Amino acid sequence: LVATLVAMFSALGLYATVFEPAFLKRSVSFYNSESEQVLQRLSLAEYLLHCDARLEGERVRCAECLQASSVPALLAKVRGELVKAHAVRLLDSGLAGLVEGHRFEDLARLYRLLEEVGELPALRKAWGDIIKRAGSKILSAGDAPEESKGVMPALMELRSKMMAILTEPFRNSSEFALSLKDSFEAFLNAGSQNVPAKLLARHVDELLKNERVGSNDAELEQAIEHVMGIFRYLAAKDAFEAFFKKDLAKRALQQQRAVGG
Repeated sequence: LVATLVAMFSALGLYATVFEPAFLKRSVSFYNSESEQVLQRLSLAEYLLHCDARLEGERVRCAECLQASSVPALLAKVRGELVKAHAVRLLDSGLAGLVEGHRFEDLARLYRLLEEVGELPALRKAWGDIIKRAGSKILSAGDAPEESKGVMPALMELRSKMMAILTEPFRNSSEFALSLKDSFEAFLNAGSQNVPAKLLARHVDELLKNERVGSNDAELEQAIEHVMGIFRYLAAKDAFEAFFKKDLAKRALQQQRAVGG
């Protein structure tokens, strides 16, 4: 039936001026209503799959029934109602779960769909906020002596996980790389900048003291990369140097006493 109507409007020269505008308007209305209903019952990952299925379905329908000229306009309308109109809501409701769960496939799908509607800036901001919250929570343990030794390893693990997300789902985007850098700098350098500097210096000293670095080049290179990854974000680099020298001198003195004893 649709194909017959399209053929009739085309023959009359009314496809572009009458049929297509009306068809696009009805499509917008349909997807506006459907998206609101579907969002109520699907998780973010499920909704992204739904969006892909709907877009593919419209591509097939266009190929079977409509003129090729309608494809870009129709897909833009569908994306607008399914994705762009709900971008902030989608990010607020489920991005943290995808990041924490390391859901690479779902994150890649989210990146692609948001890129298609020009909403990557919203994704960058939301991802940066997640990094800052996670980092601040880890760093807050720095004041507790019994927990402080675990702070830097936890921050290095957080950085490694975020770097993996940057490299794969987020396509090693330079804009997202900047967001990662800015986010780490924000929480590391908020408040007393001496705290992360002291914790990093202590972490390096512990590595050397306990010989955790390992004996082969690969382990040494990995340990240095983790340390330098955090060090680059520190504003108080001079404080790190001072703490490190102090710890080094203290360790040297302890070794001398041990030998002397």
